[in-house]
Formats: sequence, C-alpha cells, structure tokens
Amino acid sequence: MKKEMKHIANILLMAGVLLTLMGCDHEAVKLLERAEAYLPAKPDSAAACLDSIRQPERLDGAERAWYGLLRTYADNRQGKGVNSDSLIRDSYEYYRDESHEGKISDKTLLRHYAQSCYYMALYYSSCDSTKQCEDLLNQAIKGSEECEDWHTCYLAYIILGISTVWGNPEYAIQQSLKALDTYHKIDDDVNNEVLILGHLAVNFLSFAQPDSALKYYMKGYELAKKSHLQKSQNNICMGMASTYRYMGDYEKALDCAQKGIITADSTVLVTSLLTLAQCY
Repeated sequence: MKKEMKHIANILLMAGVLLTLMGCDHEAVKLLERAEAYLPAKPDSAAACLDSIRQPERLDGAERAWYGLLRTYADNRQGKGVNSDSLIRDSYEYYRDESHEGKISDKTLLRHYAQSCYYMALYYSSCDSTKQCEDLLNQAIKGSEECEDWHTCYLAYIILGISTVWGNPEYAIQQSLKALDTYHKIDDDVNNEVLILGHLAVNFLSFAQPDSALKYYMKGYELAKKSHLQKSQNNICMGMASTYRYMGDYEKALDCAQKGIITADSTVLVTSLLTLAQCY
C-alpha cells in the first residue's frame, strides 16, 4: 500500500511539474506575442514584455529563436544597434532552416526569416563584412516582399543603398528609390521617410548630381519642418550646405548652415559649427 501511495505521489508530482512547465511556455508565448505587437512603434514596451520572460534560455527552439529575434529588434529600435550576433545568429539559423531559406509559403515564418536576415545584415555591417551584409539584405528584401512585410523591406533597401553608395552610387540611388516607393506602401514612420530622402540626396551628390541632391534635401527639409523633427532639420540643412559648397554657391551654403545651427542639439553641435565655419 505504501509503495502504491508513493508511486501515485510521484506521478502527481511529475504531472504538476509538467503543468507548471506548460504554463510557463504558454505565458512566454503570450509575452512574445505582445512584444511583437508593440514593434516597431513601441520598442520600450516590447522590451518590458521580453524582460518579463523568466529564463529565456530555457525556452524551446522555436520560442528561443522568436525571443532572440524580438530582443534584437527591440534593442535596435532603442538605438543600441546590432554589435553582437550572440542572439540573432541562432534565430537566423533557425528561421533559415525552418523556412528552407525563404522557400516556404507560411507568411509568419517567412516574415521572421526576412527580419532575421535583416538583423544579421546589420551585424555584418558593424563588422565591415560587406559581402555577407549585402547578400543577407537581398534575402531580407526577397522574403519581406513575398510576405508583404513592407517595414522590413524598405529598411533593407535603405541599408543596401548606404552600403553600396561609395562603390556603386548609381545602384545605391536605385535601392534608395525602391526604399521610398516601398515606404509609401505603409507610410508608418515619418522619421524614416525623411531618412530615405536624406540618403537619396547623399547618393545623388556621390553620383555628381547636386541638383537632384538638392531636390530630395528640400523635400526632406519641408517634411521634417512640418513634422517638427529638429534633429532631421539639422542633418538636412548641413547636407544642403555641403551641397551648395560643392556647387560653389557659398552664400546659399552659409544660409543653410545658419538655419541648421538653430536646430543643432549637443550631439551634433560641434560638427554643425565646423560646417558653418567652412561656409564663411
């Protein structure tokens, strides 16, 4: 009788442990779903959800890959960049294998694969590994277009334009124009629209087309001013000042630099003052 009671107690204990683990997994999934819903607009809220997951290293393969992707996504949106592959590499390899390198119709899996490609590309960009970065960006674009994840798609086009501008400015312009076209499919963040316009201007100047550069700088400036984006106004004004100096129109260059100084915060004040000094 004692033996039977002990056996029953062990079964009940194991059942309790199993239910607890299942409960933890269920709670983790809910937190991961909530974190993903907050992105990209509310990275702080997404990070708070991810912080609430106890012992993420004990999650199963699919949930651990999802956690690593969302943590990288949230960190990057908070301005921390992707300077380590300690999380994103495992996520990328998981989604690469599960999606057969993007050759699958499951839109959720395809979206996660495209996003993991994008963040792995950012990591390689931080290491100056240009070829790996560009290959992954192209995979990110292909996958995100297929699942209509336009946010990831236009971001990948932006970085592809940035990474190729010095070696192939004409190609960089094409990628930046595609970024702008893709952005207008969702119009989700005016900061990014201004960013794309600014990069287009830089790319045209690199291709020795200052008039086209000024056209996009002006569009970006008007949009930044309308949306009260002071930092963007500063960046664009200083870009316009450099463009007018390139053209030999020092009066307009000085005017733009003076406008830019008004919106310069402490992080860009020194470089803005240097640009202003060069215009005198």
